[in-house]
Amino acid sequence: YRGKGEAVRTGIAATTAPIIVMVDADLLGLTVDHIQALVRPVSAGAADMVVGLRDRFGLIGRMVARIDPLLVISGQRCLRREIIEAMPPELTRNWWLEIGMNAHAKLRKARVQYLNLHGYDPVVKEVKWGLLRGLWARIRMIAIFIYVRLVIWHKLRSVM
Repeated sequence: YRGKGEAVRTGIAATTAPIIVMVDADLLGLTVDHIQALVRPVSAGAADMVVGLRDRFGLIGRMVARIDPLLVISGQRCLRREIIEAMPPELTRNWWLEIGMNAHAKLRKARVQYLNLHGYDPVVKEVKWGLLRGLWARIRMIAIFIYVRLVIWHKLRSVM
């Protein structure tokens, strides 16, 4: 198991498409309309990256994006290929991928839009892997998010 970041890098290497669409594999209720909504602003040149937000808590996703866009965690994205190709490999490891894309886009001064996508849900870790294993995976994920936000962001800023 090499992680989500390696899977994304492998997928990008297999295409020459200038626009990359990523969605989590375990979504329920995802439709063609959701994908088209993600792609439209990037293909029209209005955005460099669009991040799809679940509407699970109303406007919380948009509030987080305004307060600290680095912490917007979503696997549903559409972005220009050059954004992810230019990312340092250490920012594409496992759950670092989303925060890495956020940080890299911010440093590149990319135009990022956040889009509420209604009517889909992921299968949560506690359902996929059972309560204890899923909870442990969630705790690890949150710890990684905090680490990346606090440490890697400053390191990345210093080299760019």
